[in-house]
This record gives sequence, structure tokens and C-alpha cells, in this order.
Amino acid sequence: MLSAPHAYVFAHLLLPDLTETLVAAHCLDYSTLADQDGAAVQVVALTEDAGEFTVAAPGWSVPVTVTQTQTPAPGLTVRCGCPALRGRLCGHQAQVLLALLRRTELRIFFDTDLRQTRLRREARAYGLEGEVDPAAHFSVRYADQQLSLVPRQAGLLAFTPAAQQQLTEVLLPPRPTTPTAASAAATRRILVLGPHKYYGHLTVHLFDAPLTAAGKPKNPLTGVPPLDAALASPNLAESRFYAAVSRLQQPHGERNPPVDHAALRAVVENPLGLAVFWSPEALSDRTTAPGLRPLGLRPGPVEVSLEVTERAAFHEVVARVQLNGATYAPEALPLKFAAFLALDNVWYLVERPAVRRVLAFFKDRPGPLVLHHSQFAAFQHAILAPLAPDVPVTYVGLAPATPAQLTAHGVTQAPEKLLYLSDSGDYVDLVPVMRYGSVEVPVLARQPVYLTDARTRKPFALPRDETAEVAFTALLTRQHPDFAEQLHREAFSLSRRQFLEEEWFLEAFETWQQQGITVLGFRELKNNLYTPHKARVTVRVGTEANWFDTELHVRFGPQKVPLASLHKALRNKSRYVTLGDGTRGILPQHWLDRFARYFSAGELVGERLRTPKISFATVAADYEPEFLTPETRAQLAEYQAQLTDFAGIEPVAPPAELRGTLRPYQQHGLDWLCFLDQFGFGGCLADDMGLGKTITVLALLLLQRQRRPGAVSLVVVPTSLVFNWQAEAARFAPALRLLVVHGPDRPRSSGAFANHDVVLTTYGTLLTDVGFLKSYPFNYVILDESQAIKNPASQRYHAVRQLQARNRLVLTGTPIENNTYDLYGQLSFACPGLLGTQQHFKTQFATPIDKFKSTPHARALLARIRPFVLRRTKQQVAAELPAKTEMVVYCDMGEEQRQVYERFRKQYREWLMGKEPEELPQQRLHILQGLTKLRQICNSPALLNDERFYGTASAKLHRLVHEIEDKAPEHKILVFSQFVGMLKLVHAALTARGIATLTLTGQSKIRAATVEAFQQDPTARVFLISLKAGGTGLNLTEADYVYLVDPWWNPAVENQAIDRSHRLGQTKPVVAVRLICPDTVEEKIQELQAGKQELASDLIRTDTAVLKSLSAAELLTLFS
Repeated sequence: MLSAPHAYVFAHLLLPDLTETLVAAHCLDYSTLADQDGAAVQVVALTEDAGEFTVAAPGWSVPVTVTQTQTPAPGLTVRCGCPALRGRLCGHQAQVLLALLRRTELRIFFDTDLRQTRLRREARAYGLEGEVDPAAHFSVRYADQQLSLVPRQAGLLAFTPAAQQQLTEVLLPPRPTTPTAASAAATRRILVLGPHKYYGHLTVHLFDAPLTAAGKPKNPLTGVPPLDAALASPNLAESRFYAAVSRLQQPHGERNPPVDHAALRAVVENPLGLAVFWSPEALSDRTTAPGLRPLGLRPGPVEVSLEVTERAAFHEVVARVQLNGATYAPEALPLKFAAFLALDNVWYLVERPAVRRVLAFFKDRPGPLVLHHSQFAAFQHAILAPLAPDVPVTYVGLAPATPAQLTAHGVTQAPEKLLYLSDSGDYVDLVPVMRYGSVEVPVLARQPVYLTDARTRKPFALPRDETAEVAFTALLTRQHPDFAEQLHREAFSLSRRQFLEEEWFLEAFETWQQQGITVLGFRELKNNLYTPHKARVTVRVGTEANWFDTELHVRFGPQKVPLASLHKALRNKSRYVTLGDGTRGILPQHWLDRFARYFSAGELVGERLRTPKISFATVAADYEPEFLTPETRAQLAEYQAQLTDFAGIEPVAPPAELRGTLRPYQQHGLDWLCFLDQFGFGGCLADDMGLGKTITVLALLLLQRQRRPGAVSLVVVPTSLVFNWQAEAARFAPALRLLVVHGPDRPRSSGAFANHDVVLTTYGTLLTDVGFLKSYPFNYVILDESQAIKNPASQRYHAVRQLQARNRLVLTGTPIENNTYDLYGQLSFACPGLLGTQQHFKTQFATPIDKFKSTPHARALLARIRPFVLRRTKQQVAAELPAKTEMVVYCDMGEEQRQVYERFRKQYREWLMGKEPEELPQQRLHILQGLTKLRQICNSPALLNDERFYGTASAKLHRLVHEIEDKAPEHKILVFSQFVGMLKLVHAALTARGIATLTLTGQSKIRAATVEAFQQDPTARVFLISLKAGGTGLNLTEADYVYLVDPWWNPAVENQAIDRSHRLGQTKPVVAVRLICPDTVEEKIQELQAGKQELASDLIRTDTAVLKSLSAAELLTLFS
């Protein structure tokens, strides 16, 4: 039978066939095991036909396993881990087998019939008794030394009567019960006080009790859980009452626990009006009605006072109890549970802890407390004085104080008012105190104050100034409505939030200071960083050479606020400023608004604010007259008189060196610029394009040359305008010594400025050369097309702000392109300080005007800038304008466009130079082709009809689109070009920007309708016309701006194009603009136009005719 080391096998035998006799027959020492109860066998794991066990042995647990096989051949195998002899069952194996035979909960895992029987019985509860194989629905498990039969299907429910009852209780509402005669009888809820059954302290219980015919409670008494009652009550006071009862039921585990005064007060209030009873016996669930005694509970008040009587060399101290208007000795009134005084079957709650302590001390003493007079002074100081606020002390037969006694205690002057502040949880206590000499007396404590004579050691009464104390109390009660209800307390009290409300405590502190009240403890309050002092502000505005000088002093008591700290608080939008002692001062709101205006208009320099003189209107508006020195008031009056209505502007004689005559409005512009200059103010000349801003400024520069010899002014322009300025200066002011700082060969230091009046540079060059330009002291810095610096965050803006200048001027036809904020960058350069800080301008002007369309803000901004911005439109000066104004705008090519141009120019020039003069007439077509390509490149290399694509760079297109975007909202515009391809580029660029256009070329079929649409439709703002298709025969008087994108050989042809607008029926001045690329064939064409007068008088309609009139030298010039 031995099949493995220490494994014993019962072949062809299953556990149900095994008997104890067979076990004995196969075991060597069975006699020692027969009577054992199997407790040594412990189950490790059990499954069907297999089990793991341990058998307790001396010093260790022996592992034993049992496995049973049903097929193919039945057998039972028992393995043991002990070192016993082989061949027979060891004692451990035998013990496990006996346990399996004797213990049904183990045997079931190895006995199929027994398992099936138990499973069928279990199946009945689930309604599965008819199933053939219950094992398909249930399994047997053994855990925690217990057998369980578990459904294989999770959630399978046995709906037994017990389960039905459980589900009914959980899922269904309670069934209403039919009241019985007993339950229908009258019942009353009662409150019962009694001693705790173990510790003897007070406990309180609630009972529901039926009533006798006389209305008295009778058995049975049913205990009421107070917390359940609290949850069922919707009334807050009742819930507090029930919660207090619950707290007083808790055992303390000690004989004399602390009195739960809050709970007792809630019980005494008894909002339900319950009948109250006293149980001399300990309260429990067995408390019966016959043992209860009626009891009354009252809230008091219970007062105690002490009487001191001098008898010979001793002082006697006795206590007196005041209750219901009568006086009692403490021993006459029993003290119940250290909380109630009992009188006539009524218990009175002793509210104040100090009274309870005095009662507890005196109630059991046989007589008065007696002290020798040598110790009484110390007793009075250490005990009676601290008790006095709560327990009045009366001295019987005490003599009034003598002058000598008062002098000895320093009571010779008027009393001093003190106010002590202290934390009390989430509250702040305010204790008013009067100091009489060296003695401090709480004002709210009305009892007499007694002192001791240092010589006689006898007490005497301190005379109190009742009038002063009442006035002190009245002052405090007027400061907060809560104080009037707190006069019975030892101190006034406010929540920390209420106390630290800025509007309250600052006013209160100021009143206390004015009334001579010393405040103590404010800095010691928890989480308090405030100073109690209100801000004291002084302002003085003086005048200096170029600015108004503001002395601004802000003090909180002795602490002075540095202006840098004040400025930081304003930037952070904070009302608080940190002081030198670490506290925080609170800035008044009305001063915060003023400070913000002061700082936004001026610059902080040390402990002064410097406001530019140009902001005189802001100074006049923001500062009170009393803040201004007499000199400042006089200067402001002068500025306002002269600059507000321009009454002080005097005519200025135009400089003799000006080649040209200023129109009246241009003369007025010169007068205005000179007027601003005499005050040192800059400005913005914002006339419409074509009104002659350049000549006006050239006249100003000529005057500056006369008035400030040797002074150099800087003019900064877009690259495309460098040639315009050069040409205009040469034409109108040739006397000006002009230095151009632009291009690769430009000067690289300011040393080159000597012997020049004007330095002309570009915005791009300025960015590169600002390093040396910013160090030169210019007379004027003038920015043309100043919208280039409208963004204060741009590099251009930062560069120009670094320039030094005696004065500044900006020129623009479009001071506002997108929104009001465009003004800030330009005017903050020309008129520093006029508009304040960026944030101030956004808040005060830009946002209200642009976002909310605020008319008052717009008017305020207009009033501020009006003296420093001069803008005239064409409509305003139409009477002074000629019927037609012609001008040239130079459009300098960029590097990419210039490279394409130079490539073709050199190619054709080299070809031309290789030809003899007599060969040229036969090459006219090739020459014409070359000239046409160069002119196309001037417009855009994209026009070239070449296999290679040369890009789309176009200086003209960029400038033209900019001009049209500016003019189209108010003007109708004609755009002429000889190249239809160029018109297509313009159309695409304008369409991308939402600007509608009409087009007329040689391919147009509805010529008349297109012209009519332009004339009649107000939304048609731009008309694109090829020069040959629309150069003659059209009436387009709705347009008042004409742009000639590319020059024609003969000005007469151009003039005919211009005359489409400038003709009979035109009511507006017409501005004609020619776009020319400098240093190109276009500039050479202009020179030829000026040199060949016959070309200007004869209408030449073909390019070929032009070429026939040009010599070989002139042709080479065109390609130079």
C-alpha cells in the first residue's frame, strides 16, 4: 500500500467506506488516539475530495494532506510531513482521518451522498428542490472553522419568512398601528433631574409618561432619546434644549465634574414648557413615577456680595446672597450640584462662575472669614480687588478718603481714560478703564473701589468721577450700535471682522485720540497688521523750469510713507501701504483716486513728483487751489488763458529763405508751431494728406536755423519718404544744410552732424543707430508718418523715446488708424506727460471711448489734447486750396525688388552700349521692350511675362494700399495704371482688406454702367482704371483723390487722367498723387518730361513716338 515516501494509500476505497476499525487496523499506535476529540487537527484548506490540515505536535505543527480520486480507480491517499516509519499510518495521518469521519462539516467534502443531501435541503429555501443536480447551483465552502453552502450565482435570494420580514423592514414604510386603549390614554413628556447612578453628578433625562386623573405622571415611564427628539424638531430652540439634555446625560467618570453651564442654561430655558421633576434616587431605565418630586427651575438672577467689617484688630468678611429681592446667608440656601441655589422647592441657576465660586467657598463655613489687619491689605489686593468686578465688596462703617490718602496714591489730577483691547476667541474685547493716580478702575464695574492706607493699613473708598465715567461710556456706546446692549457686561465686544472694518476702527481711533483716550493692546491683537492712525496728507505744488514740482507727504501718526511705497500700492491697486514699523496704513479712497491721477501725470524723482508743464491742464484740474503756490497759480492762469483759446498766438513772418508761398492755413500752422515752441511744448500736426505739412515744417526749421544757429534737428521718416523730403527740402528750403543718414554708406557717428541744420534718417536706420543718436542733443526731433510709433510696445517707440531733444513734433495724416490708443504712442513722444501713464490712458480714455463709446470721456480727451494737436481736413480749408494739387510720392524699392530691377537694367544697358548710334533706329522694338520691363518691375516683378517668377515685392503696392485704407472712408479714389496686371494686384490687395473696387479696362463691356455705379453708389470707394481705357472721355467728379501708379512719357496724358475728376461739376479740391520709384527709369522719365517742353505740349500717344525723339545719350540715361 506504500506508494510514496510517507504517503499511505487506501486502494479501491473512498472515505465514505472507511471506518474507525479500518483506521485502527492500519495504524501502529491507534490505542493512544481513539479517545482524542480531534482538537489537534486544524483545517488549512478544503475543496471537494481534497484537504490540507495541520496536526499539533510537541514543538511544531505537522502538515497532512488527504486526496480522494473517484476515477478511473477509486482511492484515498494520506500524506504526512513527519519522519515516521513507513508502511503504516502514522499518528498524524490517523488523527486527520478520524476527524474526517467524526466531523460532518469536514466529511461533507469527501462524501458525495452526504453533500448532495445537504445541498438539496439548502435548495428548498431557494425554490430549487426540484433540480436534478443541486451542486450545479451551490458549492460547499469552509472558512473561519465554519461550513457554508454558497449559491454559485451571485445575488441568488432565498425568500424565506425571515428574509421577507427583513426586506419589509428595510424597503417598505412602517405600517400604521391601531392604537390600543393604553396607548390612547393621555401622556406627557416630562423632564427629570437626578444624581448619576455611579458618580453622583447631575444628570437629566426625558420620559414620556401616562397621566393620572389628577394629571400626575404614572408608570410606565418611557425613556426618550434626546438626540432623536432633536432631529425630529424643526424648532432651533427646542433642538438646542434636546442637545443640552443629551450632553447632561454623558457620564464624566469623576465625582465633581466641571459645570456645563451652557447646557444647564438651555435646560432651564425649557422652551417646551415641560413639567420638571426631581428624583432623589439615581436615574435609570428603571426609574418609576412614585419616586418623582415636582421641581421648579428658574434662571435667577443670583447675586452675591461681600461685606467687610473692622472689629478691633481684625477684619471680618461675610457673604450675602441676593435672590428674589431678599438677602440670605449662603448657608441658608442649599447649593445643588455647584450650579443651583434651592429655595422653596425651586432651583435657581447661578449664572456667573465667580458667584458660584464664592457660594461654594462660603456655604459650609461656620462663620465669617477673619483676617488680622496686618494681612488684610495683601488679602484685599490679591483677592478682593480681582473679585470686585463680579462680586461687589462693601466696607461697613468706612471713613471717606482724606486728601493725604489720595495724594499717597497719586490721585491728585483728573483721571486718565484708557481703553484696553484684547483677543477673546473670534472677538475683540474693549475694556474702558479710568486711571485714578496709580489705580485703574474698569468703568463698566459700578461697585466702589477701596484702597489701603499705607500707614494705618486701613481701607478707604476711592472717590470716582461719575460724570467723567458716564461720559466715557456714552462716547463708546455711540460708536457702535452693539455696545448699547452690552452695558451689563464686563467689557464691550465686537467680532474681529466688525472691529477691523476700515470705515469703523479708523474713525473710532481718531475719535479716541481727539478725546484723549489712550488705546492699549491694538498691536497685540491676533493677525492685526494695521496701524490705528488715519492718513494725514499734505500737498504743495511749486513750479520749476520745465515741470511742476509736487511735494506730497503722507503720514500715519509718526510714520511717514515713502512715495515709492505709495506708488507701489497704487500700481497694485491696493489700499494698504507698509509703514516703517511693519504695520499697514489704510489709504482713504478719496485720496487714492487723487494719488492715482498725480502719479499718472507725473514722474517720481526721489521724494518729489515732477509733472511736465505740458500737463498744465491736468495740474489745474487735479490739484486743489490751496495746494498750489502763488507762482504756480499765476503760471497756470497764463497757460490756460493763452493755450485754451489760442488767444496768445501771434503771426510769424515766414523765413526769407523759404522758396515758396505759404497758404493761409499753412501760415497758421507755422504760427501755431512757433507759439508752442516759445513754451517749450511739442505738438502733433495732423493735416490731411496733400495739405502741405512738409513745407510748413521746413519753414519752422528755417526759423530755428535763424534763432538757434548751430542747432541740429533730426527728422525721422519711413524709407519711402526719404526722397520726398530731399526733393521738398531742395525745392522749398535749399538753404537748409541737410544730411541724410541712411543706406550702407551713411555716417556712423554724430561727429558728421557738424555744419548741418537737419539730419534726415529712417525708422529702420534709427533702430540700428540709436546707440549714438540717443546721445546727441538735438534741437527738434520730428517724426513724419508718426503712426509708425503708435504701439508703445514696439522697438520703434522705445528707440525714439531715447532721443534727446529740446522739443518734439510728430506729423501724421492719420493720428488714429484703429482706435483711440493710437494717440498715446505719438503724443507721449511729442508731449511727454500730457496723457499720463499707459494704464491711466487706457482706463480713463481708450477703454471708455473705444469699448463703451463714452461721449464724456471723448470730450475730456479732446479738451486735453486740443492745444497740442492741429488737424485740418481738405473740406475745412477748401476755400484756401487750389482746384487741383499735384504731388509726388517716392516709393523706395526693397532689396528683393531692387535686385530684380538692377539685373534687367544692367542687361539692357550693356546691350545698348554695344550698339552703334546708327544701329539704334532698327532696334527700337527691343529698346521699348527693355523700358517696359523696367517700368513693370517698378510696379512689381510679378508683372513680368517671363518663364521665371521673380516674386511679388512692390513698394508702390504697399504704399498705395496704405494710402487707400486711410482715405477710402471719407473720399472716393481713382487709381490709374498703364498695366492691367498692376490693377489686378491692387484689386486683390484691397479685396483682402474688405475694400470694394470697380475696374475699367479695355476688356470691360459695361463701361457706362460701371461709371454710373461709381458716381452714384456710396459704397463704391475705389475705381481702378487702365490709363488707355479711361484716360479720356469719363466724368468721375465723385472722386477727389487720383493716384497715378506709373508715369507716362507725356504729362499731358497724365493730366487728362487727372481731369476725369478735376472737371466741371467737381465741388471738392482734387489731389493728384504720382507714385515714383527713385533711382529708376521712372525718375529719368520725370527728368525728361521737365527737359523736353515740346513733349509737355504735344500729345504723344505711342511709346514708339517717344523713342524716336530720344538720342542715344538720352536712351543710355534711361538705363543708367
